[in-house]
Amino acid sequence: STSLVRTIRNMSANGNVPNGTVNGALYTPSYYPLFTTDGNYNRPVFFENPLATINESDFKAEGSRVISNVYASYSILKNLIFKTSWSIDFNENYENNYYNSKMFLGQPNGEATSATSRLTSLINEQTLSYLTTINDNNQLSFVIGNTLQKESYDLTSVTGIGFPSDEFTKIASSATQYGTSRSTTSALVSFFGKGTYIFAD
Repeated sequence: STSLVRTIRNMSANGNVPNGTVNGALYTPSYYPLFTTDGNYNRPVFFENPLATINESDFKAEGSRVISNVYASYSILKNLIFKTSWSIDFNENYENNYYNSKMFLGQPNGEATSATSRLTSLINEQTLSYLTTINDNNQLSFVIGNTLQKESYDLTSVTGIGFPSDEFTKIASSATQYGTSRSTTSALVSFFGKGTYIFAD
């Protein structure tokens, strides 16, 4: 079986961060005015104006995910069955956000970040099972197998600071640019077995 999912989202900063919408709404006193006398967004010292995170956010995310599974089984001898299965989970996300000069993180001349992440998980499992009925009162079964699993994660991110105006949102237009990249890989090999004896009541 195979499933494919494609998502496109318009987002705003959230979670446990000072520039998030939820924290801005929770920790801004209700008597605190949303705007200053000159019409700019008013904000506490540590938190972003919650209205600014909604109105001014330019945060888009696109994701693609593929989950696929396949298996095959073969009867080697009577009651002896070999089975192998393969599965892959591929998850890729692209995020692009721009904090304009009206937001705390975008002062004084805007800040943008573009990031691509990719998570891939592969699993392969083999089992050999045997089931036999000795007589009407006795049944015996065995299962042995192993599992191979590999997971890799890659992230590339580029940030730009200092834009000519809020009309320019691409990182190529920024005055200062820097990036980072990291990658991790993990693997697991396991073996298992099981034996069962059934005696009729």
